[in-house]
Amino acid sequence: MSVFFISVTGDEIAADPVLQLACLRDMGMTGIDIRSAWGKPVQHLNDAETTELKQRCATARITIQSIVGTHIPVLLTSPLSDAIANLERLMALAQFFGTRRIRLTAGEIPPETRSADFMGASIGRLRHLAQLAEATQITLLIENAPGTAGDIPGNIHSILHGVKSEWVRLAWNPGNFVQAGVNEQVSEYQGMLLKYVGDVCLHDANLSDKQTCLPGEGDGRLRELLTLLRRNDYQGNITLQPGLSGDNQAGLDGTETMRLAATMLRTILAAAGIKE
Repeated sequence: MSVFFISVTGDEIAADPVLQLACLRDMGMTGIDIRSAWGKPVQHLNDAETTELKQRCATARITIQSIVGTHIPVLLTSPLSDAIANLERLMALAQFFGTRRIRLTAGEIPPETRSADFMGASIGRLRHLAQLAEATQITLLIENAPGTAGDIPGNIHSILHGVKSEWVRLAWNPGNFVQAGVNEQVSEYQGMLLKYVGDVCLHDANLSDKQTCLPGEGDGRLRELLTLLRRNDYQGNITLQPGLSGDNQAGLDGTETMRLAATMLRTILAAAGIKE
């Protein structure tokens, strides 16, 4: 059996890191991606808060796998200096927390515009950011997402191919592709995307209504994707990021929903011949 390392986007459990870490320990997971804490995007945490968070993770023996900057959108129409300042803050946090992985998007686009019209802007911006990443030996994981230049497989491929940097990889989010209207994403686009994958954000959704659902219950082809990665000796992380709140699961809070999602993920992993 292949072995993948499983991380969890912590703020999908609760805003309070104490609850996040307790849930991870209870589930037997030892990796966390930090996107926000105490209700604040990671970029807005002050020194006292980052120090406390780092200490709590160390005490709980939870490894910080990635810093996630997606809670603060940076429009592709904004000055390049805004994107650089945002990345510099994220890189400082990554170095403080002891990780060399930062998750971003390819750049947000204005409402009522077409992502295809922003390919050049996204590629140009990410080339600048890739130089900063290379200088600090930090990998940028670009998560496909609706409302960004990298919303569908063809666009995200064009961007990654255009940037041409080993420091810029894909964080493949199956549910986000579904919510962008993509069907059969694995069978149709594996040849285009596989070589760029540096992370997988395990999130699922239904194509019919674009609503998020529990892992394996939607059209994200999770088992198919994980089986493909196993067969191609994938060496990156799998990040559990189900995108569900208590409202989605009749009476379940974030902790209970994450435990249910983790159980379903483990079932999918076993079916795909993968150990964690």
